[in-house]
Amino acid sequence: MKIVRFYWCIILFAFFFIQAHAQAPTAPDSLAQPRDGLRLLARYTGHSVLLRWAPASPEHWLHGNRYGYWLERASVRKGYVDPASYLPLTAQPIRLGTQEDFKKAYADGKNPYVAVAAQTVFGKSAVSATNLTDQIADLKSRWGFALLSADLSQPAAQSLGLSFEDTGIEKDQVYAYRIRFATPDTMPGLPDQDYFFVKTDFAAVVLPPRLMAPGENEGSVTLFWEREWHQQHFTAYFVERSDDEGKTYRRLNQTPYTLPVSDSYSSFGSKEFAYKDSTGRNYVPAWYRLIGIDAFGMQSVPSLPVRAMGRDRTPPAPPENVRAEYLGQGKMNITWEKSSLEPDFAGFHVVRSSEVDSRYQPLTKTVLPKNTRRFTDEKADEDGSNFYMVIAVDTAGNGSVSLYSYGHVTDTLPPMPPTGLAGSIDTNGVVRLRWNLGAERDLKGYTVHYSNAADHELVCITPETLLDTVFLDTIPLNTLTEKIYYRVVSVDMRGNHSAFSSLLELSKPDTIPPSPPLFSDYQIDRGRVRISWAASSSEDVVAHRLLRRESGKGDWKMIFKSTSKDPFITYTDTSATPGSTYEYQVLAEDDARLLSRPSGLLSLKIPDFRLKPAVQNLTAQLDDQKKVLIRWRYPYTGNYRLVLYKAVEGGQFVTCSAFQAGHASEFVDTDVRTGRQYEYTFKVIYEDGKESAFSPVCMVKVP
Repeated sequence: MKIVRFYWCIILFAFFFIQAHAQAPTAPDSLAQPRDGLRLLARYTGHSVLLRWAPASPEHWLHGNRYGYWLERASVRKGYVDPASYLPLTAQPIRLGTQEDFKKAYADGKNPYVAVAAQTVFGKSAVSATNLTDQIADLKSRWGFALLSADLSQPAAQSLGLSFEDTGIEKDQVYAYRIRFATPDTMPGLPDQDYFFVKTDFAAVVLPPRLMAPGENEGSVTLFWEREWHQQHFTAYFVERSDDEGKTYRRLNQTPYTLPVSDSYSSFGSKEFAYKDSTGRNYVPAWYRLIGIDAFGMQSVPSLPVRAMGRDRTPPAPPENVRAEYLGQGKMNITWEKSSLEPDFAGFHVVRSSEVDSRYQPLTKTVLPKNTRRFTDEKADEDGSNFYMVIAVDTAGNGSVSLYSYGHVTDTLPPMPPTGLAGSIDTNGVVRLRWNLGAERDLKGYTVHYSNAADHELVCITPETLLDTVFLDTIPLNTLTEKIYYRVVSVDMRGNHSAFSSLLELSKPDTIPPSPPLFSDYQIDRGRVRISWAASSSEDVVAHRLLRRESGKGDWKMIFKSTSKDPFITYTDTSATPGSTYEYQVLAEDDARLLSRPSGLLSLKIPDFRLKPAVQNLTAQLDDQKKVLIRWRYPYTGNYRLVLYKAVEGGQFVTCSAFQAGHASEFVDTDVRTGRQYEYTFKVIYEDGKESAFSPVCMVKVP
C-alpha cells in the first residue's frame, strides 16, 4: 500500500511542478539555470504574487524541513538581473511550522489537508527500525503526501513552509524570485536553487479545463479530458453534474480526483483522464462540467458543460441455424431461426460477402419485420463466393450477428487454359514464368506444373492457388538434363480446373565447365616448339586456348585458339626466345563460354643455338725486341674467357693463352723465332658453355 501511495503522489507532483516549470518564462539571467533540488512557481494575482516551491526528492524535503528556505527577490532592469541585487523577503528563513502552527491552521476542521500535512511530518511510523527498505518507502510516501497536501491547500503549503505571498510589489514591474536552502554557511548542505520571473502588468488567468466528447454506456457516462495539456495546469479535479438542464450542479466527488498513468487502468488510454458516473439509468440526459485544482490550491472556473446520458447497449440474442440454398438463376434462399423475442426487439438485417471474415454488405435497406424468417437474395454471385449472416437489431440500434452460412452455387464449367506462357532461366537457377490473365469473372487463380522431359508426367509445384500471372521457381543447374518444361492450369472459384496450357520448353544455363584437355607430346627444334594435346572430352566444347608465360613471370597470355573438332590438336610456337624457360597450359571453352580447369603445366627450356659475338679488330705486329704484340677489341660484359690460338708455318692451331673478362686488350707473345711465320685467332667461351666463332686470322712473320 505504501508503494502505491508513493507512486500516486510522485506522479501528481511531477505532473505539475516539473512540466509547469518547463513552461515558465525566463529572462536572460545567466544564473537562472534549472536545478534538480528545488522547483519554484509564482503567480501574479493583481495585488500580490503567490509563490510555491517544492523539494524534488525526499532528501531535499528533509533538508528543507530542518533548515528552511531563503526566498529572495530582485528587480529586472532592461532584461538583466544583478546576482548581487537579490534580497530576502523575510527576516528569517521560511521554515516548517510547529505542531501548534498546524493545529491553528486546522482549528476549524474545514481543511483536512492540513492534518494530512501534519501527519507526514509529525506522525509516528509503524515501520520497523531494522527494515531499511520499508523505511525508505515510508519516507517517500510522507514526502509525496506532503507535496500533494501543499498542492491542494494553501494553508497546508504555508504550514509546510512551501508557500509565501509577496504583497510588497509594484505594478508593471518585472521581478525575479529565487528560492534556496537556508543551510548555515558553516555546515555542508545542498546548494540547489531555482528561479521564477513575474511581470506585474496583469493578473494571470487560469484557463478552465476542457472536456472531450463523453462516452455513453449502459447505465453510465464516462467523461474524458486530454492528459498532456491538463497535467501542466492542474493537480486534481472536481466533477459536477446537473439534472435540471444546467440550472444547478451537484459535485460528484468530495475528494479531489486524479488518475495517474498505470497498467492497472487498462480500460483507459494513457492520453486522457477518465471519470465514470454510474447513473444506473438510460436515456435520462444530464449536464457535466469539470473544475481544476492547481498547485496553489485554487479552483478554476468550470469547464464548458457537455450533455450525456446512459444508453441501451445490450443487443438482442443473435439468430440461429442460418442456412443458404441456391435456387438457380442467381437466386439464393436464406432462412434462420430466433427462439426468443426481447421486448425492444425490432427485426433483422441480412448481409453478404465474398469473403468469410470481412467486407459484408447489407442486402436489406430497411429492417425486416420481427416475424420474418426467410429472405431471397435475387443477385447472388454465380461466379464467386456467397457468405451470408443475419443480424438481429433492437430499437436502440444494437445488433448481434449470427454465424455465417455459405451459399454454394453449382458450377461445373471449367475456365479456359492460360495463354501466352513464356519464361526465362538466369545463371542462378531462378525461373521467371509469365502468362496472360484469363477473362473469366469467377477466375480464382492458377497452378503451375513442371517436368524434366517433354514426355514425363507433370508435377504441381504450387500447393495453393496462385493469385497472379507471374511465378518464380528455383531449380538446380548442376544436373544432367539441359532443359525443363512447364505448363499452367486455370482454377475458378468453384475449384474447376482448366486443361493444361501449351508446353513451355526452357534451356538451363550451362554452369558446368568442360573437362580439361591433356598435353600429349612436344618437340623443340631450332627455337621452335611443337606442342600437341588431347582435346577435352566434353561434347559442348567449341574451342581450345593455348596459354604461355615465362616461368614464374607475369600473367598468362593466349598464343593460340583452336576451334578444331579433332581429338588431337598441334601447334608450333615460333615466337619463343632461345635460352628462355616457358610454361604452357591449355583450357577448353564450351558453348556457354565456360572455361575448363587448366591442363597440367608444361615447362620447357628453349636451347640457345646462336654463337656469341667474335673478337674484333685482331692485329699482330713485331715490337722493338722482335716479339709479337697482339691487340684486339671485345666490348661485351659477362662471365667469359678469351682463348688465343696460334699456328706456326701453316700448322694446326693450338692454345697460346687465355684471358678472363676485363683483361687488358693486348698480349705479347715471346715464344717466337726468327724466320718463322705465325698465325693468330681468338674464341670466346662463356661460363654457361656458349661460344663465339673464331675471329678472323691475323698473320705476322718474324724476320
